[in-house]
Amino acid sequence: MEGSGIRVLDLERGHLRSIALEGAAARSLGWSPDSRWLVWSGQQPQNWTKSSIGGRNKSAGGRIAPNATVSEPIPVRNESNQSVSIGSSGEAIVFGQSGRLEAIAPNGMATVVTDLQGRSPTGTGVVSPRGTQVALGTFEQGSSASFLRPPRPGVVPEVTERELAKDLDLYPGGAAVQPLGWLDDQLVLVEVTPANNDDPSYGRRHLVVMTAPNVPEEDWTYRVMTRFADDAGQTSSVSVAVDLMTLEHPTADFPPPDWPWSDERKALVIGLSVAGLLGCLLLARRVRRRRRGVLR
Repeated sequence: MEGSGIRVLDLERGHLRSIALEGAAARSLGWSPDSRWLVWSGQQPQNWTKSSIGGRNKSAGGRIAPNATVSEPIPVRNESNQSVSIGSSGEAIVFGQSGRLEAIAPNGMATVVTDLQGRSPTGTGVVSPRGTQVALGTFEQGSSASFLRPPRPGVVPEVTERELAKDLDLYPGGAAVQPLGWLDDQLVLVEVTPANNDDPSYGRRHLVVMTAPNVPEEDWTYRVMTRFADDAGQTSSVSVAVDLMTLEHPTADFPPPDWPWSDERKALVIGLSVAGLLGCLLLARRVRRRRRGVLR
């Protein structure tokens, strides 16, 4: 694992920052909502063989402060399905499939909450920008999305529910919810998968922006943003640049690239290829004529 690490490229200044990860390899990265903090999770080899058979790894994770070139370790468990996220204040959240959640404050103090089972968790937890809420994911079909108020001094951890599509009756059979990120401290983007026997008017899977429980019900928002095509139903995961979204402008249109396969480019490439081939044939013909003239 010598030389492993993370590189951060500043696209505005062109500056490249390297963070070494001695003895570990990052498998997933997460940004804080303000794009200043980084959190990562990955693997750290414990032993290995020459043929790479029988080696063992353990889970590893870390937190990288703004402009830092070193990673601070954070505790992660050896669970196959867990997530790490970080708020704009630097508080990291580690959530595992066992229902165990750890909140690691910027000073390194960790608070552990273990009784978060409820519906079967998926190990997905996404912290809000200020670190005041964590949107939790589930495998099982239900009628609500789960949110956790993280533990901190003077604050008792508490899981609350926000009903899916309140009064709209979109999911009579329930739906599974996977949080993808926060637009701000009140709006979260989630992936919703309705039960198989439900009316697929909104697609088997779709993305929804919904308000968190800290918003009064009279100001409740539930907006379907994107519907997946039927042939995308088996896609295992979705990545969304949530920090580029707003409720008023959730998507951005980008023109298709001119290269490599626009019609104009195709015609140009074919035309140049034909012209080049004809030129080669003409040159070869002239060379042959000259040789024949010399031989005579």
